[in-house]
Amino acid sequence: MEKEHFEYLRKEAINEFNFENVYSYMKLVDWTWGLLDNDAYIPSVRMLKRTVYNMFQEIYDNNKTNISSGGFTVTLDEDGAGINFSAENSFIDAEYDT
Repeated sequence: MEKEHFEYLRKEAINEFNFENVYSYMKLVDWTWGLLDNDAYIPSVRMLKRTVYNMFQEIYDNNKTNISSGGFTVTLDEDGAGINFSAENSFIDAEYDT
C-alpha cells in the first residue's frame, strides 16, 4: 500500500470514529490503562486518538492487517480502514472504505 493512501485511510477512520463515546464509557466503568510504573489512569480523548494512530502505524510498518490493544481493534487493507472498541457490554465501531 502506498504511504499516501495509508495516511488518507488512517485520517478518515480516525475522523469518523467517536472517541468521546469511548472516553465516556471508560469513565463510567472506571476502565484504566496502566503504565510500566503501575500508575493506572483513564486516558484522555487525545491519548485514545494517539494510541489508535500509533496502532495504524504499527500495522503499516509491519505489513499486518489488524492489531488489538486496550479495547481497540484496528484493521487496514487496500479497501479501507476500521476501528472498533469493545468491552464486555459495549461495542463502538467505525469503518472507512475507499
